[in-house]
Amino acid sequence: MPFLMLEALFLRNSTSWLCDKAKHKTATYCMRKTVMNRELRCYTNCASFQHNRSSIVRQARVATFITQQLDQHISTRFWPVLDATLSCMSPFPDGLLAHGLPHPNWARLQPEQTPPDQQQPWQTLSQHVLSHTSLFVADQVRLHGGGETRYLYHPRGLRAVFVLPVTDDAQGVLIRQYRYPLRDFVTEVVAGGVEAGEDLLSAAQRELQEEVGGVAAQWHALPGFFAQPSLSGTAFFPWLALGVTLQEANNEDSELIERLTLPLSEVYRRLDAGEIANGPSALVLYQARRALHQLGLLP
Repeated sequence: MPFLMLEALFLRNSTSWLCDKAKHKTATYCMRKTVMNRELRCYTNCASFQHNRSSIVRQARVATFITQQLDQHISTRFWPVLDATLSCMSPFPDGLLAHGLPHPNWARLQPEQTPPDQQQPWQTLSQHVLSHTSLFVADQVRLHGGGETRYLYHPRGLRAVFVLPVTDDAQGVLIRQYRYPLRDFVTEVVAGGVEAGEDLLSAAQRELQEEVGGVAAQWHALPGFFAQPSLSGTAFFPWLALGVTLQEANNEDSELIERLTLPLSEVYRRLDAGEIANGPSALVLYQARRALHQLGLLP
């Protein structure tokens, strides 16, 4: 049986059991409260038949007190215990965020949320844009020691997503992509740039479909990073995609990609053997390793 089906079955059975217990507790509480309210009304309605009015008042106060105690017991003891039990039943391991949420460190990678320090050891004297399409610039810079140099780089603000797709039967989906500067094919995870106005999850979903024809049931953010900060300010935002189903890919004309569907054990054997030479891809695999192990997808 596929892993996600087992997981769903476990959660359904466990949640059903807890809900039954909750219903039983709630029904018991409601029954007791109804009885107390009924007794309270009875004491009031029958006041004329009682010989000792002060006794009736005392009994009514006792009934009210017991009802209040039941309310307090339910609100302070039962529901918190149930909530804590349900939270402990999360199928995701420690450190793996819920579906679609950004990782806490992502804010530090985006300049609009964390601007650079005002006091800079290097001073920009001039800037020349070499390429508007890829935002490649050349700055004339005065160094901290007083000397000057010309610095070529991609400025901050560019974003890209990385995706490690995993199927229900614990198969990892990698790609072999032709990289012209190397004149060779390189094994990588799914990756691509974020378009203007596109959010990170939508970009990851689009890249997964375009490069390997994949659609994921669950998306979990991994820590982001700068891949080569000496030459680029591009921020990389990785995702672990679970429950992936594969269809026909939709590669761009400039992409030459071969899809690799491998057991996760083989994926990580290649990582450990140094067969995945793409640095960002290796880092994404490393970051996802603990979560995959705790989910039972990786030995």
